[in-house]
Amino acid sequence: MNQAPHPDHFFLEHRKSRRSIGLYFLPAALVALMLAWIGLWSFWPLAVNPFTVVGQIEQRAFEPGALTMYAVIATVLMNVVLALIGAGLVLGILWARHERRYHRLLEERRSTPKSG
Repeated sequence: MNQAPHPDHFFLEHRKSRRSIGLYFLPAALVALMLAWIGLWSFWPLAVNPFTVVGQIEQRAFEPGALTMYAVIATVLMNVVLALIGAGLVLGILWARHERRYHRLLEERRSTPKSG
């Protein structure tokens, strides 16, 4: 009789095939982030350069309402940053659960004596 493969076997094979994705995706995402930051610094310095903003405030070079707009954008941006941190924590927790299962299966595989 032919037995169906155990679900843990599928899990281990899927995990083995995905283990190097982060080695390519995460550095590419970091490079894209750095390029976006450099682009903002070059073409829209008011978005990322605090010294430009302070200089314009001191010179009173802002249009009417621009300072109010910056205040609103700052609060919205803070909420977005906190939501992203929360999403990162949730994804980290899910990853840790997945990784815990992976390590448990590896320990079971090591502790089982090889037959045959």
